Amino acid sequence: MGYRLGAGVPVTIRFVLTEFVPVHVLGAALIGPLLEEFYRVLLYSWLRRHLNCGASLLLTAVLHALLHGWGAMTVLHFILGLAWGYAYERTRCLLSPYVLHGSYNLSIALVDPAARQWLFH
Repeated sequence: MGYRLGAGVPVTIRFVLTEFVPVHVLGAALIGPLLEEFYRVLLYSWLRRHLNCGASLLLTAVLHALLHGWGAMTVLHFILGLAWGYAYERTRCLLSPYVLHGSYNLSIALVDPAARQWLFH
């Protein structure tokens, strides 16, 4: 179980909560993607009633890219927006783009040194 510190919190639990899985990582991998994909699905579904699949995918992908800033990453965010929108189009299930988006964010948080610096400190 581990040694106990202070108010009776085991060291192993304290390590997991403070060192291994900071709240920022949970937010980046779970909460952020859920909110983003929920709103993407709402917008995409509304656009899909008025436009074809391609136009709806393009518009939501452009919006996704623009909301994530300008610069070199804009093209990447556009492609990711297309992929996650296409996942929803194929499955009609929020879980598909949510898992893809959350996995992407988690992988960035664990691999990218700049993201680790921001998330873990």
